[in-house]
Amino acid sequence: MVQVYPRLTALGPFVPYVAVVAAGTCNVAFTRMDEIQNGVAVIDAEGKERGRSVSAGKLAVFKTVTTRSAFLPIFPLLIPPLALSMTSLKPGALPHSMLSLVVITVSIATALPIALAIEPPQMAMEVSSLEPEFHDLKDSEGNPVTILYASKGL
Repeated sequence: MVQVYPRLTALGPFVPYVAVVAAGTCNVAFTRMDEIQNGVAVIDAEGKERGRSVSAGKLAVFKTVTTRSAFLPIFPLLIPPLALSMTSLKPGALPHSMLSLVVITVSIATALPIALAIEPPQMAMEVSSLEPEFHDLKDSEGNPVTILYASKGL
């Protein structure tokens, strides 16, 4: 395709990123298939489990994919090549392989906490966005439950 469309060479640095995102998405989807098919436990503000929600399960998997598979690889796959291309090595400086290792290590060490912090591990969901069985729930005082919580997972 590059021979037919030479402008595709500009996309070269993004090919590994797209491959990692695709692989990570498949990994999360396959390992968490049970949550997609059978849902996750949802609890109310009092900590009482109210059932399992497939909608919450799908949302949990989607949020995990966006943080772990789409955002996390940006740092180690895209930042190091850009940083190293802007770095001109001077005589007596770190060898290129050592500099690469340092840049990649810093990228990964920085990216993981940021990626995990993007979405909190506990999701709060409007009851109206879940299955109909959750729409008419009442708390221990008889008030309508409007928010349910579920674990997003890592």
